[in-house]
Amino acid sequence: MGPKKNKKNQSNFKEPATTSTRKAVRRASRQASDASSSEAVSPPSPRNRQWGAMRDTPSCSSIESESSYRSHDGRPSRKRSRVVFDEDSRFSVDFETSCDSSVFCTQCKARQEEVARLMEELSVREKLGEHLEEMDAKFKIEEKSKEEALAWVKQEQASNETLKVELDEMRAKYEEENRLKDEALNRLSAIASSRLRDNNANIADLSDQNRPTKVAENFSELYDNEWTDAFDVLQDELGEKETIDFLLNSLMESFKICQEISSENYLEKVQRFIEFPVQREPSGNTQCELPDELIQQIKEFRKSRATYVINVVIKEVLDKVQSKYDSKEEVQAYKRKCVELCWLMVVQNPPLILSTTAQQQFDTNLYKDYTKRGKYVDYVVWPALLLHEGGPLLSKGVAQGCKKQS
Repeated sequence: MGPKKNKKNQSNFKEPATTSTRKAVRRASRQASDASSSEAVSPPSPRNRQWGAMRDTPSCSSIESESSYRSHDGRPSRKRSRVVFDEDSRFSVDFETSCDSSVFCTQCKARQEEVARLMEELSVREKLGEHLEEMDAKFKIEEKSKEEALAWVKQEQASNETLKVELDEMRAKYEEENRLKDEALNRLSAIASSRLRDNNANIADLSDQNRPTKVAENFSELYDNEWTDAFDVLQDELGEKETIDFLLNSLMESFKICQEISSENYLEKVQRFIEFPVQREPSGNTQCELPDELIQQIKEFRKSRATYVINVVIKEVLDKVQSKYDSKEEVQAYKRKCVELCWLMVVQNPPLILSTTAQQQFDTNLYKDYTKRGKYVDYVVWPALLLHEGGPLLSKGVAQGCKKQS
């Protein structure tokens, strides 16, 4: 009976109401406090409508949460947490607590510091995000500007290449026009100069190496050099007077043959070969009907080609002027030089003239003394060279003087 009674007593035993009520209140208070703290620590996102509404409010607002609980001694205690929102979308958490637990106060302070740190980090992240967005916008603008600048540079390069090609074409065209202009001016100058020099010995082409003055210089050198060498070789065999006559006759015969070759209707021959190209041996005399400009050009062309045909002329003349003394080297050199200069004399326009005519009285304007000086001319040693028939003197001759008229 005893034990059963005790069991009944144990089952009917109840915890005083104050104790169970106190535990329930304490549990509810803790839950409310945790909910309020979590709500204060984690504010709504800026994208949340409620958060946006809070940001839009011009005046400060606050959210307060309360939770009541009882302490160990049975006295109720109230804990208050408040989240304050200002106009700059910033908020702060204010904990107003009245508790008798030092541990709980330490936790609240730690949570408050954590919330402040998180708020500061959030603010820094927001600033970094804004800065990154600005930098990204600037980068995009710079990229676009760079692409536009690159496109402009490529366009300018293409334009420069086009301009370079056009410039090269214009330069080539300019050079070609200058070349044609120079050629035309040279032809015009040559024609004008040729017309002025046509049968006008007073005007000489200074660029011509075989002009009359040059021929006169070479003619004087012929007497000083080749004539002297040949005279020294022949003097022992022929004597002085016979050697002088031989050398003078060789010169004058060469000049005569060159005159015949140069003036033997060569213009008519040119005309016949132009008009009858297939007729090998033209027959009959043909009157020259070539225009004056063409005749002048033919004369100039023959003069310019005189040195190229000189060997043919020398062979032709020496075959006609032969002597038993031609085997001597000095005589042969003298004759070749005579033919060369005579040919250059006769192709001039007008041709040069060799004069051996001397008056009885010694004319010092035409001749120089040979070995004797006298009032009269004994014989001519070297002819005088005239610019044309009856023209001015180019080179004096040499004559032997005497005191008595022969």
